Amino acid sequence: MAARLAGSWIGYQARVRPDHTAVADLATGRRLGYRELDDRIARLAGVLAREYGVAPGDRVAMLSRNCAQAIELMYACGRIGAIFVPLNVRLPDSELAALATDADPRLLAGEADLLGRDVATGLPRLGWAGQPGTGGYEPAIAASEPAAPVPVDADDPWVIIYTSGTTGRPKGVLVTHAGSEATMLAGCVAGDVTPASVCLTALPVWHVAGLNLFANPALFMGGTVLIMQSFEAEVALGLLTRAQEPVTHFCGVPAHYEFRDQRGRVDGHHDPGHHDPGRPRDRGTGRRGRADVAPAMPGGSG
Repeated sequence: MAARLAGSWIGYQARVRPDHTAVADLATGRRLGYRELDDRIARLAGVLAREYGVAPGDRVAMLSRNCAQAIELMYACGRIGAIFVPLNVRLPDSELAALATDADPRLLAGEADLLGRDVATGLPRLGWAGQPGTGGYEPAIAASEPAAPVPVDADDPWVIIYTSGTTGRPKGVLVTHAGSEATMLAGCVAGDVTPASVCLTALPVWHVAGLNLFANPALFMGGTVLIMQSFEAEVALGLLTRAQEPVTHFCGVPAHYEFRDQRGRVDGHHDPGHHDPGRPRDRGTGRRGRADVAPAMPGGSG
């Protein structure tokens, strides 16, 4: 199939809406416009290729909760034809070690405390905060030259997501560039994603829904992704009901909606009998008054 440049839509959005917020990390308060996000992805790709020898087809594993760096790492891998492998940090060390052995990554990136676990101990580490022994993420990006994008085939893998393993050992599912783009386009059409969309990502990015409902479609269209480190019902409710930059797209497991509705009843936010025609449409029920939502199955990749 024809070659393409992975994540080229980030560069496009950087040209047409450079200062529009692409990613907002709720844990740190950091906001990245499309121009800055595109530059950081290119520089991080340079770090991976030059400092760690990551080449097309190599795997880069990640141990991290949701954060802006996870988005940067996924797109930096795509830029140089490498494969992004986010691992489920909730698994015990023995299971994580088995997944790391199966993935055979060249590098392990993520949060310092998680990188200290007994997983792939012989691999170099790249820690977000630059703790001793984990590399220095921000200094490395600042000092790096942007890497030129590497053309990839549509059928080349971009991401490996491991299944939950509920019926056996977890299996690595290869997500190709063409498959990723098809999923994004489907999400854009089915979810009415536009440049004005604001997506709240609370599901973990090692889950396929954490990436694609609706973070990647929002980035594809030039919208905004709010990254929540882990789900907090009260914070989510505030974001879903605030007047300024209201969330338009949200995906969660059933427990998320239960916690949100319970919190809303306590705070007086939730009134199922009231439907404001000016609020976004819930695609699951057809009712107005909540963000566009899509239920996700708990576990691994679904």
